[in-house]
Amino acid sequence: MQLLRASLDDVPVLAQMNWQLIRDEGSDNPMTVDQLAERMTGFITTTYVVWLIYVEQQVVGYVLVDLGRQPIYLRQMFIGAPYRRRGYATAAFAALCDELRHVPIEVEVFTWNNPAVAFWQSVGFVPRVMQMRRS
Repeated sequence: MQLLRASLDDVPVLAQMNWQLIRDEGSDNPMTVDQLAERMTGFITTTYVVWLIYVEQQVVGYVLVDLGRQPIYLRQMFIGAPYRRRGYATAAFAALCDELRHVPIEVEVFTWNNPAVAFWQSVGFVPRVMQMRRS
């Protein structure tokens, strides 16, 4: 498991993974891959940092973190479907914690995304706030 900092050259693959993340988590975000690429470019050029997650020289996912917030905000973490249930997310999160020197981190999770809720709780997160929306 290795985390390597992404660059603007990685935006196309990041946008594609972000698109898949949106579908997997059941988000109502309607953005296209091109729009997500534009947004990811904006992230990378601000206080956000993106790390690609590598296993045996293969990109298996990414993690997007806003270092400009306190606590640090983990905005997105994605492991591709073929690589799930192998411990890669847990290992990537541990590597991220080492990279960030174990500072406090916040993450938002859709309440209906039970696998994500279970994962984040398994690595030590506890619920603090429930955001609600009326459509």
